[in-house]
Amino acid sequence: MRREEIERQVAEILALCLKRPVDPAESVVRENEDSWDSLAHVEILLGLQDVFDLQLDPSEMQKLADSRQIVDAVLANGRG
Repeated sequence: MRREEIERQVAEILALCLKRPVDPAESVVRENEDSWDSLAHVEILLGLQDVFDLQLDPSEMQKLADSRQIVDAVLANGRG
């Protein structure tokens, strides 16, 4: 899967969980998103698991604080 396709799917997951439109080229950062609380973070992780069959360890999960890190994690875990 190409990076652009992963970015599109990550944007869809973020849009659903953050309840706002997210452009695939947009940089979404957790600290700048009021709606990206701990519950939204869990929903994002579950979405990643469903869409990409992604299994992350707890330390990796905590580090995912922006859309670029999420895309990189998907690629690093062989889903790209």
